[in-house]
Amino acid sequence: MINRKFSKSSLIIVLAVLISITAIAPAFAISFWVRIDQLNLRTAPSLDASVIDVLYKGDELSVLRTQGDFSEIRVKNTANKNIKAGTVGWVSNKYITADADSF
Repeated sequence: MINRKFSKSSLIIVLAVLISITAIAPAFAISFWVRIDQLNLRTAPSLDASVIDVLYKGDELSVLRTQGDFSEIRVKNTANKNIKAGTVGWVSNKYITADADSF
């Protein structure tokens, strides 16, 4: 029979490791780039959602999740001075690429 009891210190160590992995995971996110001249950054995954601002061709993004034809992204680098790195919004999947050489 396997002993299923965990000490409190073992549980704390496991939780600390999981929290550490979660905290550093975004640093390893795959980069995506805008592949058209201008791309609307929206508040929600819909063409009817409000536009936050515009991203430009070559702007670098991290995809946080996808929903249908849209991705929730975090801006890494942008030519738009109105948008700060770290800004989160939604973009159409059609206009971003993981291939840095394709835009």
